[in-house]
Amino acid sequence: MAKKNRNDQISTPYEYVEEMLDRIGYVKNLVGKTILENSCGQGNILVPIVNRYIKDAKIQGLSDEHIAERLSQDIIGFEINQGQRTKCIESLDKICSSSGIENVRWNIMNQDFLTYNVSEIKASFIVGNPPYITYHDMTEEERVYLKEHYEVCKKGRFDYCYAFIEASIKALKSDGKMIYLIPFSIFRNRYAKELRKFIVDGMTGVVDLSGEKVFPGITCTVS
Repeated sequence: MAKKNRNDQISTPYEYVEEMLDRIGYVKNLVGKTILENSCGQGNILVPIVNRYIKDAKIQGLSDEHIAERLSQDIIGFEINQGQRTKCIESLDKICSSSGIENVRWNIMNQDFLTYNVSEIKASFIVGNPPYITYHDMTEEERVYLKEHYEVCKKGRFDYCYAFIEASIKALKSDGKMIYLIPFSIFRNRYAKELRKFIVDGMTGVVDLSGEKVFPGITCTVS
């Protein structure tokens, strides 16, 4: 049973989502390229993604029916909370409807991303804000599962997001791109040593947001 008062449902402000999408190059020629958001909540990240996707598809002259079909294939989401997932789909349907697009069969799964076989995905892009849960705030069941299934969680007092980072990298195509809002502590925490080894070869840059209040009302230093 999950503990209360955990930062596992923090919505990402739209201005930061837009910046993340720009930095990762999710700007044009988007149709046919899969993008994954693996803890999508009510859709704060997926809403701007779908907005960009529809605008780009319209520029390419695709029909509304074709856009609807491609949205169901190119946009992938995970949300373990059924209520949040429902709100997310409602928001995405509203965007589509305003653009004349109906009956999208959203591939938003009501499932824990960390228990999914990520080798089945291979996304072109991954954009996310993983749950911020410390070792102290995890259930014993969660601790045991992550230790058994994730290389970066084998030792010490790891954070929940470590497993999300490992799983996401494994879900990328060989030429895929990923951008995450993550705690800056991964760069200095001794228990994140294996995580740093895991990500260093594929890392192309870090944006330090420690001087900004990214999440109003939430104490969390991110990068």
